Formats: sequence, C-alpha cells, structure tokens
Amino acid sequence: MTEQEHLDFWTKALNLPDFRVVHEDRDSPNDPVCFTVVPAEEVARCPGCGHACALVHRRHDSKPMRDLPIGPQAVNLIVRTPQFRCDRCESLSGNVSL
Repeated sequence: MTEQEHLDFWTKALNLPDFRVVHEDRDSPNDPVCFTVVPAEEVARCPGCGHACALVHRRHDSKPMRDLPIGPQAVNLIVRTPQFRCDRCESLSGNVSL
C-alpha cells in the first residue's frame, strides 16, 4: 500500500465530510495517533470582491483536538486551514473550520 493509499484509507475511515487526511503521526503504540486534515477543496470567496480565491497566502495548524478513539487507539486531529490572498483586490480571507 502506498503512502497516499494509506492516507486515503484514513480519510474514508474518519468520515469527516469535506476534509481529507494529509499526514499521520504516531510516536509509539501507546501514544494517540495524530491525523492532520485539510479542507478537500482549497478555494474561498474573497470577502472584499466576492471573487473565488485559490492562492494560499499561509496555512495555520490548530492545536491537537481529541477525537473519538478507533477501538482502543486514542485519536487526535490537527486541522490545517489555509488563508487565501485575492489577486483581484489584495484582500486576505480564511476558509473553513470544524
């Protein structure tokens, strides 16, 4: 199984609508598994002009949030949200949150 197939498996298993898993981290078997998720579509509407923006200015990672466990395995989620820059009017806009 490739790394992408592994991440796709976790995207389906976690069942978070509109998000996909981009990273899995597990230091030891006793530690929680930590998944980093991003919005499935990285596009936002500019609050200034209403134009669709896809140019990412920067990304922000949330603090780990505890999710429901998978069997006995504890799970934490980190949500990576992009901030977009509008080419048309130079405004910055956020995207989505949980």
